[in-house]
Amino acid sequence: MENIKDFDAFYALKILPVLDVLKAEDKQVNKWGIGGFISFALAVLCIIGNYTGFLETGGVMLAVFFGVCTVVSIYFYTKSDDDFNSDFKEKIIREIIQYLLSDVIYKPGNYTSSKEYKASSLYRHYFDYYEGDDYVEGQYKGVSFHCSQLDTSFDSLGRRNRQEQVFKGLFFVAFMNSNFAAGTYVWARGREQLGATIGDERYRLYPMPHVMHMKMNNPAFEKYFSVYGTDPSEAGSILTERMMALMLQFKAQIKRDISFSFVAGRCYVAIPIAEDLLEPATDIADKEEIKKYFFTILLILSIINSLELTELA
Repeated sequence: MENIKDFDAFYALKILPVLDVLKAEDKQVNKWGIGGFISFALAVLCIIGNYTGFLETGGVMLAVFFGVCTVVSIYFYTKSDDDFNSDFKEKIIREIIQYLLSDVIYKPGNYTSSKEYKASSLYRHYFDYYEGDDYVEGQYKGVSFHCSQLDTSFDSLGRRNRQEQVFKGLFFVAFMNSNFAAGTYVWARGREQLGATIGDERYRLYPMPHVMHMKMNNPAFEKYFSVYGTDPSEAGSILTERMMALMLQFKAQIKRDISFSFVAGRCYVAIPIAEDLLEPATDIADKEEIKKYFFTILLILSIINSLELTELA
């Protein structure tokens, strides 16, 4: 991954001055949360006391009073939590992004479009829920890109109704040379996005062009990846020996089952990551937690550097 810049100087200059304000906001959120819990517990106790006769008079009125206190606490807890999260994104995450990348667009509440997600064919399973946040768009070393965290899932129709996750992690899009017009799909081996039956293709998976399996004559690469595409010639011009080596190095570096596709002049990269990437930590004053956000943004830059995408732009 790209060498980290002077994090200590950045932390002292940009982060430390705003931590007291954020800690005060976080403390206020916790106060409303605790107040709501206590009010709710007291309301329940009053109801029980009234029902059992322990509270001979006033039990109902007390229950109503604490019920109102619970509603008020929930309202202010939600509002203060939203305000805290918004300030955290502006004062911490935006500062990190602007420090590492100039002239970028950062929209905390936005995310990559479902149209691009489907076009990539990196995760083809139908979804009922498509969510995300922390949209970043900009240019780095001549490569135009955008990315965000995505979380897609579907309702399981099995014995127990529950949501099944399709993908959660960093979804990255970069613009390549427009002469690349076909589709090349590099899926993690064992996770090829192809239907086992016609029913899978028709009812469970989003459509994609007809593809053929491509042998890359590279046992080390094919141990971890399966390649399919619509145009063998174009796939060969993209997946050179150099590119395959870079993909293997990048996978080893981040230690995740990464997938790639090159479709109609765009490079798509999906990196599964279970945790929320840029959300407030339990202890926002923890310097190591701030450094994790720093490395998350560096991961975006590392995709462009590690894959040498400037050569495809």
